[in-house]
Order: sequence, then C-alpha cells, then structure tokens
Amino acid sequence: MNLFYFFLLSYYFLLTLFTIFIFLLLFLPFIPFIYFFSFSFLFFLLFPISTIYLIRFFTINTLFLFLSFAITVFFFLCYFNPSFYLSVTP
Repeated sequence: MNLFYFFLLSYYFLLTLFTIFIFLLLFLPFIPFIYFFSFSFLFFLLFPISTIYLIRFFTINTLFLFLSFAITVFFFLCYFNPSFYLSVTP
C-alpha cells in the first residue's frame, strides 16, 4: 500500500476514534449511573471544559466529523476489499 494512503488512512482512523470518544463524552453524562462509573466523569474532573464551548464546537464541526467517518469507512472498504475500490473508480 502506498505510504501516502497509509498516513491518510491512519489520520482518518484516529479522527474517527476521536469523534467516537467525544460523542461518548457528550452522551454518557445524560445517564447518571453510567456517568459516575465512566471515564467521562474522570475526564471532566481532570479537564473541566465548558459545556457551552462543547455545544458551540460540535454545532460547527459535526458535519466535518461525520464526513471524516464516511471517508474512513470508504478507505477501509478500499483497503480490505480491492474489488470495491475497482467498482467505484473509473
């Protein structure tokens, strides 16, 4: 595999992991039992981030995060299934 595509794939993979992690941090606090026994509780204790900032950040970047997830899935499909790559490219 080309080195450029490897770094691109790893970049989007890490971005997707970051996206999943952030959505967990957003939605776990709404369930109090999970909130107190989850990593998000420790995260908010160690790194107090304003909720207003989080809401503002996610309204701006949600489209980009979903787009990065879609591109990550596409690259994984192309890497693990070469016939898929040949079917979507001219």
